[in-house]
Amino acid sequence: MTATFVPTDEPLDAHDFFAPPGDVEPRPDTPLDPVLGDRLRELDAQATHVARLAIRGVRAAVPARLRAIADRFAAELAPLEQQAARIAARDDGSLGARGASWLVEQQAADVRARLRDALRREANVAREELDVLDARQRATLAADADLPVLGAAEERTLDQLRQQSEGVDADEQLGLLEAVVGKLLRAPIERAGRGLLRALQPRLRTLARDPAFDRATARGTRLALLLFTVDRGARDPAVEGARRARGYLERGRYELDELERAFVDAHGPGDRTLALAALSGRDQTFAVFKVT
Repeated sequence: MTATFVPTDEPLDAHDFFAPPGDVEPRPDTPLDPVLGDRLRELDAQATHVARLAIRGVRAAVPARLRAIADRFAAELAPLEQQAARIAARDDGSLGARGASWLVEQQAADVRARLRDALRREANVAREELDVLDARQRATLAADADLPVLGAAEERTLDQLRQQSEGVDADEQLGLLEAVVGKLLRAPIERAGRGLLRALQPRLRTLARDPAFDRATARGTRLALLLFTVDRGARDPAVEGARRARGYLERGRYELDELERAFVDAHGPGDRTLALAALSGRDQTFAVFKVT
C-alpha cells in the first residue's frame, strides 16, 4: 500500500517522507505484526529525534544571523531607494537629474556590494559550523562499524539457533528465526539485543539468496519481511539519528547557498518576489533552516 504524506507544521517531515534513507531493506507489501510495527515506529521516532536534536542549534540561529546583517544594510539602503524613486517620479531628463540618479544608483550599488560581502562572510561561518556537526555524525557512524556486541544471553540464543537449525528444512529455519526476532522486539531493545539482530543479518541475507526462499514464494515473502524487520530493529537510534542528521546537513549546505542568495536578491535592484517568498516560508525552499 502506498503511503500518503499528511502535511505538518514541521518542514523536515516532508523531507523525511520524500527523501527517506536509502540504505535499508525496502519495506515489503506484507503488513508487519502490529506489535513489531509499533516497536519499529518507536525506534524510528527516536532516531528522528536524535537527528533533529543534532541540528537544533543552527536551524533558527543561522537565518537569524543572516537576517540581522541584511536588516542592518536595508536600513542604509532604504533612503537611497526612496531618493531614487523620487528622482524617477519627477521624470526629469535634465543632465542634473541624470547625474543625481547615477550618483544614487552608485551609492546603492556600493551598499549592496558590502551587503553581499557581509552575508558571504557569515554564511562561510555557518558552513564551518555545518562541517563540525557533520564530523560529529561521522564519528558516531565510524564507531558503529565495530563487530556486534553480544551479552551472555544473546550468545546462548545464537548458539541454540545454530544447533536447532541443523538438519531442519527451510520452513523450520524460518520459523526459528521469526521466533527469535519476535521475542527480541516485543520488549524495548538494548545494545546486546541489537547486537544479536546484527549477528542475524548475514544469515538472513544468505538465506535470501537461496532458491528455496525465492521472493515470489510465500516463504520468500516472509523472509523479506523478517529481513526488513531485523535491519530496522538492529539500528541504534543514536547511530540512525547520526545518519539522518548527515542527510539534513547535506540539505542544509544547499539551503545555505539559497538562503544567502535570497537575502542578496531581497535587497537587489531586480524583481524581489521569489526571494521574499522564500524568506517568508511560503514556498518549500527551506526545511532544515527556519526562516520564520
